[in-house]
Amino acid sequence: MLEKNGSPLPWTSNYDDRTSSDFKDVETATCGSLLKAIDTYTLIAAPACKLMYLYEGSVYAVSNLAFDESALTIAGIKYSIESFYELLRNAIEAYSDPEQDADFQAPVIVRGEAI
Repeated sequence: MLEKNGSPLPWTSNYDDRTSSDFKDVETATCGSLLKAIDTYTLIAAPACKLMYLYEGSVYAVSNLAFDESALTIAGIKYSIESFYELLRNAIEAYSDPEQDADFQAPVIVRGEAI
């Protein structure tokens, strides 16, 4: 669930349009916070982030993170084991972004696959 200033982000139908400025603003904020949350562990792997969609309830975000597999390997990060996903989940759940005044609300679900 996305929050702003301690309150749930209100839904707008503009979030259904991935080209809208509202969607792009949420993508910038969400991906920026996600990347900051995990950069301690994955900075060398230079992950990329894409907001896939938002859905109504409160506003929930589904994002994809892509990592450079060779950089992970060089850094000694075993990205194909469950502990890597657990490390990411814990980092994201614990992160609070003072610039965005945003927190990621549990549960944070991290799934992965090698591409």
